[in-house]
Amino acid sequence: MKISFKTIFSILIFIFLVSGCGSSGGDETPASLEEVPEKVTEKNVEISEETDQTLKGLYISGIAIDGYIHNSQVSFLGKTVFTDENGNWKIDISDFEDQNLTNQIIIFSGGIDQTTGNDYEGVIQVPILDSEKSIIATPVTTIISTIVRDLNISAEESYEILANAVNIPSKYLKIDHFEMIKNGTLEEKELAIRIVKIILIFQKNTEIISESLDSKNSAFMSISHSIGNMVQSRNDDNSTFQEKIQDISSVIKNMDLDEMVKAKFLNSETAIKFMVSQIDNIDEKQFENSEQDIDFLAKVESQIKAIDMIAYQCEEIIQNSPENLESIKESIENIWNMIAVLGGVSGLSLLAENSDLSSEELSYKLFSTPAITTPLINIHTKLSDYNLTNTQISEVIIEVGQVDSTNMLQALDSVGDIIENKIGEEFSDISVILEMQKLQAGLKDLI
Repeated sequence: MKISFKTIFSILIFIFLVSGCGSSGGDETPASLEEVPEKVTEKNVEISEETDQTLKGLYISGIAIDGYIHNSQVSFLGKTVFTDENGNWKIDISDFEDQNLTNQIIIFSGGIDQTTGNDYEGVIQVPILDSEKSIIATPVTTIISTIVRDLNISAEESYEILANAVNIPSKYLKIDHFEMIKNGTLEEKELAIRIVKIILIFQKNTEIISESLDSKNSAFMSISHSIGNMVQSRNDDNSTFQEKIQDISSVIKNMDLDEMVKAKFLNSETAIKFMVSQIDNIDEKQFENSEQDIDFLAKVESQIKAIDMIAYQCEEIIQNSPENLESIKESIENIWNMIAVLGGVSGLSLLAENSDLSSEELSYKLFSTPAITTPLINIHTKLSDYNLTNTQISEVIIEVGQVDSTNMLQALDSVGDIIENKIGEEFSDISVILEMQKLQAGLKDLI
């Protein structure tokens, strides 16, 4: 299902630009105390339908999630704690017993993303809700926090605004979407994957954009002012979220930036379009016919890790060629060609699932090892000669992955049948099988 953004386009794009790039909270609005259990459990991550605000203890607690974030610094009204390996945290608020804390913003920075194994470089924010038991902080709640501040409305209203915009019931934006993937109904699993995709689009494209800017702080301030001016004129815009996120020229049109910075910013557009297309490949309905005993969360986490591997390559491309648009386009195309031969996001997910390396380490080694990149390029060249698109090549590779390659002639027949189904003509190029065997050896050494 497509995600459409209406009246809050400007706010969402602002968070997209700053949520992963070190921004911190703004003015905090006062509100009311709420009791949160000391220990976060599967039971208390659900949102209570009751409105009882009596605290069992003077603590607020919850979970920080991009993947679960370990050792992230949690800051609230001058107090600081750090998350554990499961993203759990708890802050003593006895000093504020007589204050109303609703809508106050909690800020998370740094740590280790347990899904990707990488340092978490972003900042997450979450407002306090009167009705919540455990406070679930994600990049989505960073959007909520900005709506609270910029529109000067309650956290509850802000959740509803975003929920309507992305067509997801607000209660699902307040709970652990990883827990939904593990133990939720099929419908809840699909909603959780949609939330994962929203988070990925914000986070990964923010990281890509940051690589194209030198003076990040001043640039992001200019971006926020520019987008604020776009609110009224874009209220009735019905373009999809994916389309908006790629419309970089509109975002910066009224920004007070010098032309060099604008040029660098625009050069990230190719990488952003590529990233959005890859994230779109994550199937929201992938568990419809799955066996109940599979590890649903592990499968989604491997897809997240695959997207992070692609984002790492895009960031490296922008960093190495920030002012050369043609070079960026060529490099993105080369990476996409190699990813296609690896089976796209599905193929990368399998690699990620079978590797103990972080996503950045795996991505670096995968795309810088000649024993892997050379056969990747050769296979793509040969298959492209048959006018196969990258999407078709990915589909071919996924099917070929099921073929036993120990018997070359048998493998050639099987691969030939698969490709013939795509191209509608005879295929008998044994060199493709040879290159696939070289690739298999290179990947085996890597894993």
